[in-house]
Amino acid sequence: MKVEQSTMTFIEGFEGRRYKAYQDGADKSTIGVGHLIKPDEKHLLTAILTDDQVNDLFYIDLKSFADSINRQLKKPVTQNQFDALCSFAFNLGMGSLLGSTLWKNFSKGTPVVEGNFTAWSKIRVNGELVESKGLLNRRKKEYLLFTTK
Repeated sequence: MKVEQSTMTFIEGFEGRRYKAYQDGADKSTIGVGHLIKPDEKHLLTAILTDDQVNDLFYIDLKSFADSINRQLKKPVTQNQFDALCSFAFNLGMGSLLGSTLWKNFSKGTPVVEGNFTAWSKIRVNGELVESKGLLNRRKKEYLLFTTK
């Protein structure tokens, strides 16, 4: 499968688009469409990006996740399933996707249920895990996309 405009549109709807660096919910320096600024990209901390630069960063980041997912797939997927998996991995990382019950069920052919997605809707606040309404909404929409033919 490949990254389609549908993949990018779906993810950008959650991540937003920022032309200047900001601190994300995990207090990490971020720019563009959820691009985590790496130590060798310190110039991005003070940059003001163009639409083309944001698009380029986003596509490079997303293609990396898509390529990783493609390497792990053992069976065909629909574009909607692929887009939902890319969104999940883009937000949480490949390690979280590959270690999730969602991935294990999908890989074994066991039905994927909404709870496989929504289990990943908590954030740490003052040392405690609490439900994030934003993440819960994202996980529900990823599940709906995943199950849409």
